[in-house]
Amino acid sequence: MPVHREPQREARRFRDVAGWVFPDERARSDPSTGATTSTVGTNTGVTALQQLRFLRELRARELRASGEESARVEPCPRNTDSYVSRDVASFAEASPTAECAMDCSEEQDLRRPEPCSYLQPGQQYQGTQRVSQASATASEDWGVQVCIEEVDLETGYVCGSMRAENVPKAKSPVITFWEGDIIDNVNHSFITCKWGADKKIDVKHWPKFDGFEPLRKRVQSSGGRCGGLSTHTHIFMRWKERNFVNVREDCGLTIAGFYYICISRQTGSIEGFYHDPHSSPFQKLQLRPLRAEWRLGYVSSQFEYR
Repeated sequence: MPVHREPQREARRFRDVAGWVFPDERARSDPSTGATTSTVGTNTGVTALQQLRFLRELRARELRASGEESARVEPCPRNTDSYVSRDVASFAEASPTAECAMDCSEEQDLRRPEPCSYLQPGQQYQGTQRVSQASATASEDWGVQVCIEEVDLETGYVCGSMRAENVPKAKSPVITFWEGDIIDNVNHSFITCKWGADKKIDVKHWPKFDGFEPLRKRVQSSGGRCGGLSTHTHIFMRWKERNFVNVREDCGLTIAGFYYICISRQTGSIEGFYHDPHSSPFQKLQLRPLRAEWRLGYVSSQFEYR
């Protein structure tokens, strides 16, 4: 969520959604009416979960209207380059049937990641995002809070909210809603194929994670897939911010890019790198897990809202 450096390129349809209640926000009650008001938004009696469900339904309706909801995995164009520089550890070309939409039945080892206690609805994280590689002081970092709202390992889907504090030119914390891909060899591979990222971009970001190093050769030789993800020490994801929740588009930030994400199964720590060709490269996100105390209200098998 870097500082916006050029005019917004497209209008967002969800700009005026109010009433958001972030997990650590306390609602205020009006003694005369008994109504509950969010400390961020303006609507009454609206919870964060209700808002998220509303946002997701609106987005699903938008995708259906544009005919883009046929599959979660976007078509991956063939790489026109004969190879990607070995200096950035190129991925090998996969067969046309295995680049983005894959069938894990071909190899027994290509199973989805198993559930992780730190990747559950209601889990909260806190940390910082370093806006510039040149930043050397903590005062130049943004405070960031993340809450996981929904996880579906069957479809490789995850979504949540992100709150950035101490953002330049912003009068209040900026909250965004994001959706993400879980790298699972079935629905999503290490090759992004969307959001303006090609293989060259992917191979510059994934190797920055220590947890990726043991997988590097297998990913290179299999066109973005990798055996052993089911019990690997880390889970890999991509997070894409979809819309602002409590501010307008002209708040001084852009959400045009996306995050490469790696979470440790052992510690729950999250490391990420933000990619946007119009922003500072390799903005580092570092998060630590907080104790989850509000997971009630979900159906554990499908992680759906009640």
